[in-house]
Amino acid sequence: MALPSCVLSQTRAEKNQHKDCPPLDDERVAGILQEYHSRSLANKKLISKLLLAEHGVCMSEAAVTRRRKSLGLHGSRTISHALSANVKRQLVLDQTAKDPARHQGPDLIKEGVAFDRGVRISRGFVTAEMRQHGPAGFKIRDPTAKKIPRRPLVALGPHHEWSGGGHGKLSSVGFPIWGIRDKRSGKWLGLWAVPNNRLKTAIAYLYLSTTEGVGGMPLQTTTGCGSPHPRSLLRTNTHCFFFFIGMY
Repeated sequence: MALPSCVLSQTRAEKNQHKDCPPLDDERVAGILQEYHSRSLANKKLISKLLLAEHGVCMSEAAVTRRRKSLGLHGSRTISHALSANVKRQLVLDQTAKDPARHQGPDLIKEGVAFDRGVRISRGFVTAEMRQHGPAGFKIRDPTAKKIPRRPLVALGPHHEWSGGGHGKLSSVGFPIWGIRDKRSGKWLGLWAVPNNRLKTAIAYLYLSTTEGVGGMPLQTTTGCGSPHPRSLLRTNTHCFFFFIGMY
């Protein structure tokens, strides 16, 4: 008795799929599966579709499962069961320590562990550990939490306002830094390593040197709290300032 045409076409498709399935030692397919694994793609149905759509590789869902298993690519649930709770907890704590501001949620911490350590942990375990050891982070990330208002920087044009300030993190190795930047363009007008970036005379010299190099001075200058106010700079160096103005 002849088989119906629909059964025959299905049988041919299955045979062709098996025939077109790449061999076990295909390094290209192994690389693709490992790349999917690094992107946290573990769903066999989705991987089978992506292989065909992106690479023209025909592989059934069952073949995807077998191939991933042979390559040692396991999902987060399998790995979570294989590792002890202490090991997983330490991985989560090490990753959260890299985010002292607690801006990263469980998803980012989970992906961070996978990227840095190559270990996949279930999201449920990561969430539970974060709630136990860093509950304040969930309040900070809450959409209804009060946040510091941020406003865009506004300047009327180039050289309308300069921002000046020091950077003292390199002072311990002998490189205190002070710089001036144009607020509108974001261009650095000057950046120097000085013996002391809190010395008024040194900052006054840098400020006046910048105005001389630019050919003028802004309507407004804003400095950080660690630097002397421009007004005090001008009071301390009045003779230098008026000599400079007289040049123009």
